[in-house]
Amino acid sequence: MIHLRSLFRTSRDRHAKTPVRRRRLDTEPRTNEEADFRRNRTLTGSTSSHVASANELDARLMSPRSTVHALRKKQRSLGGIFMLTVLLTVLLITALYQFSASISVSLYGHTSVLASEQQRQFADAIEAYYDENPLQRLRFLLNREQLATYLQTHAHNEVRQVVDAQPSGMGGSTIVLKLREPVAQWAIGDEVLYVDGTGALFSENYYQKPRVVIQDENTVTSNDQRAVLASRRLLHFIGQMAAATEVLGGTADKVIVPATTTRQVVVVIDGVKVKMTIDRPAGEQTEDAIRAVKTLRARVGQVKYIDVRVSNKAYYRPA
Repeated sequence: MIHLRSLFRTSRDRHAKTPVRRRRLDTEPRTNEEADFRRNRTLTGSTSSHVASANELDARLMSPRSTVHALRKKQRSLGGIFMLTVLLTVLLITALYQFSASISVSLYGHTSVLASEQQRQFADAIEAYYDENPLQRLRFLLNREQLATYLQTHAHNEVRQVVDAQPSGMGGSTIVLKLREPVAQWAIGDEVLYVDGTGALFSENYYQKPRVVIQDENTVTSNDQRAVLASRRLLHFIGQMAAATEVLGGTADKVIVPATTTRQVVVVIDGVKVKMTIDRPAGEQTEDAIRAVKTLRARVGQVKYIDVRVSNKAYYRPA
């Protein structure tokens, strides 16, 4: 049976019977649960396992998951630093390996070694080029055509091509040069100049002395002779003619530049004088001359000269 008084109990009566919670003193220690979480308060803490937050009275180490994340972050950072260090080391070693601090020179197609004075002259010219183009001391940046042009215009016109730049120890390079091979020589006073198969003129010969000798019958001074010799078309023609004669099986011994002109030459082929002009291709005239020499010797015998200046025709004068 329910008591009627309990049904009509007021709120004051219920609160009066509820025990009052005792206030915690400031001197009492807090429990771990209170340090971990406090209701209606912002969660605070340190992201480091060594430093506590300013509002955190009881510092706690990071959780195992946070510790793993921090370790992975450190590993990635250290891995990046390590890879960057390795990359910089490789680049430094490569740069030192490619760098041309010391220069030596070798000749393409030659078994003999350059004399010390010749080595020094070539090395000094290459060093001067590197001083003007410092980045090209790295072999992979070397412009070989530009270097060859520089050498040709700086007292080494005998250089035809820079073939390669080879490593020679750490910080050293060997420059491989291909030199011009002469097909004819021309004496001007006490100086001997040479012409290669392309008609280029140069003064130093590192091959055997050429068989073809250019004889100038012009009665001019030495400086004027140099001007005549500098005719690009004349030199080109002589070089091509001498090279074609060797290829076609003939023998050219002498090239005579007549006194009256520099557009015509007289070439002694297999002992016969042949008149040629620089206005026709050298190869065609050489082929016509060799064929005419063989034919006339078989049919006529000795002749005084042969003229092949006209295309597809050969004139001759009997001896």
